[in-house]
Amino acid sequence: MIIQIFEILVILLSIIILSILQKYDKKSMKRYILIAIGVLIFELFTQPLWNNRGLDFWAYIYHDVSWILTLGWSSIIILSMFIVDKYVRIKETKKFFLYLLISGIFSIFAEALVLYLGIRQYSPEIYAVMSKIYIPILNVPIETLYYIPVFIALIIGFARYFEMSFKKELKVLDNLTKSDKRRRRKK
Repeated sequence: MIIQIFEILVILLSIIILSILQKYDKKSMKRYILIAIGVLIFELFTQPLWNNRGLDFWAYIYHDVSWILTLGWSSIIILSMFIVDKYVRIKETKKFFLYLLISGIFSIFAEALVLYLGIRQYSPEIYAVMSKIYIPILNVPIETLYYIPVFIALIIGFARYFEMSFKKELKVLDNLTKSDKRRRRKK
């Protein structure tokens, strides 16, 4: 029963976060999709490192890769990016590190929750090389302070790269359209 509540809450929170962000920024859906694709790719490639078990059968895409967890990670990342973009006026390079900090804080709590619920366990090979030092109260391995920022940095980099690529494409198309209009006017 707790797992079903968790699944429903992740879906509902993702929908709520995305609908609120859409009101402030119409490009939020595109950004969310890019982030979700990045998270999903990362989850697929790192799937042997941890076992995501205990969710309902419909929550899995491939083996133990869960679209529910993909929604959760994606929502954390896009919310963090929104907070920084909306409320902090700093250079883009500094924003990146602030995205990491805010996402990291949310993510450590999320990791603690999925570990506590028994949804995530580390593979025996990973567990064997862990320091066995845990963050007090959260009971999350200290290595979380390393791998979560790396994970998030890769996802943010992936999403920002493709956002910029799409913007450049649109600018090129827009410039072509403008030059076409000028040519038509001259005729």
